[in-house]
Amino acid sequence: MRRHGFSLLELLLASVLLGSLFLVVLALENSSATLRERERARGRLADELSLTATALARELYTVGYRFTGQALVLSPSAQGDSVQGWFLCEVGMEEVCGESLGQVRGTGYEVRQGVLRWGPCTGVACTPSVTNPVLGGDEVRVEAFRVAYLEGDTWKRQAQTVNLGPEGATPKVSALALYLLASVPVRGGAPAFTPGSTLSYPPGLSPGLLQLPAAVNDGRLRAEKLWIVQTPNLAR
Repeated sequence: MRRHGFSLLELLLASVLLGSLFLVVLALENSSATLRERERARGRLADELSLTATALARELYTVGYRFTGQALVLSPSAQGDSVQGWFLCEVGMEEVCGESLGQVRGTGYEVRQGVLRWGPCTGVACTPSVTNPVLGGDEVRVEAFRVAYLEGDTWKRQAQTVNLGPEGATPKVSALALYLLASVPVRGGAPAFTPGSTLSYPPGLSPGLLQLPAAVNDGRLRAEKLWIVQTPNLAR
């Protein structure tokens, strides 16, 4: 009986097919690993934005509380907006005020060199020195910080100072809208991103009013957040 084996050509073809199949499987695995890493990075960045939003909302909600004088200062800029506010610290506000109970507290936020920074001060005439990092540094880069305010039924983004007197606030501001855009590098890069495209807006607020940055495609992964903070002390 004659035995049949594989010819050298058949072995070579089989090796080529197995090699091609291995490369396809490897490419799929690399692609899946890149997607998993990208989603993990997106989740971490979204969590950091949410924590930052919680911290800002907690302080800005109290702005103007039992205070007379300059209570809020908004300064828009192409490089990044800044916001400063003042309020009186009382018992029960330890989480916000720390050791400033019984004193007027000033607080401020702005972006410097890709980092959202925060600064406190005490006293009616104090101006917060924004030196402490809140978000950014290392690989995280804050690319935009925008603040708008609701006066009557109209959202505005312009330089504004709100003063509190015996008759209430001038002008009356019932809410602040805050926007943050941050990015991180990821393996394999990320697709193009259009700021404002993942958000929903309250009536009267838009990407155009916030002057959001243009679409970018530099391989960095981005996440954004827009949140509304009620300011009851500035609406009275």
